[in-house]
Amino acid sequence: MVFASRRAFIDIQHVYDILREDHYRNISMSNVDIGDVVVYERNGLPEHVGIIIEIDRKTFGTEAEYVILSKWGQYAEFIHPLKSVPEAFGVPTRFYTDRVLGNEQ
Repeated sequence: MVFASRRAFIDIQHVYDILREDHYRNISMSNVDIGDVVVYERNGLPEHVGIIIEIDRKTFGTEAEYVILSKWGQYAEFIHPLKSVPEAFGVPTRFYTDRVLGNEQ
């Protein structure tokens, strides 16, 4: 869903190739914004991807809350908190953006 607009299946093993070829850049969690991509890994391998659709940046010293839209295999699309995915999908490990970041030249 993240890369194929709901119309095709993309094997998760190709996710890092797609991100690179589409000029996404790895960013830190502190730079994440709406529309960026989160990759979930399990045992060091990508298992799942989602799109960040909402961010609630709390007051200083507390962790922001991220809301993700993702497709769970052959099942429906789900809107869920960042860390609320089936265990088989792993944990959120990397974040990517195709935005032009202000500190780039």
